[in-house]
Amino acid sequence: PLIVYWKGRIAPMVSDALVSQLDFFASLGSLIGGEVPEGIDSENHLDAFLGKTGAGRDDIVHEAQGRVSYRSGKYALIPPYKGPQRNITQNELGNLPQWGLFDLSTDRGQQNDIAGENPELVDSLRANFLSIVGEHYRPMTPEEKLQ
Repeated sequence: PLIVYWKGRIAPMVSDALVSQLDFFASLGSLIGGEVPEGIDSENHLDAFLGKTGAGRDDIVHEAQGRVSYRSGKYALIPPYKGPQRNITQNELGNLPQWGLFDLSTDRGQQNDIAGENPELVDSLRANFLSIVGEHYRPMTPEEKLQ
């Protein structure tokens, strides 16, 4: 969730554009005529922030407590990790015994794993994910304690 406000420039709206806080660097840089150095994970999605388009990133890798997952369009792909699958409020923790796939357009709470019904999609998304993260995905990564 993100709220963007610029009086007189951005009309109130709801957008499903996939953006990251990292995209502020390239997007605001383009607004003021700046350039983002090579190798920085920031994409220019100024038009999405300004409400001119509903398009944003195609995909993004998320990291939390040393573990990574993948979002591509409406799908979330969660690789296997050891540990409890859900917390006391039944929120998904990302600890699954096998690759998990969730359709966020119909299952925002990630309650219904559809990986078994979509093996080809899982294989395709897994290949994309692994090509991005490389050695940063380690199935035996211990969960980091929140401080």
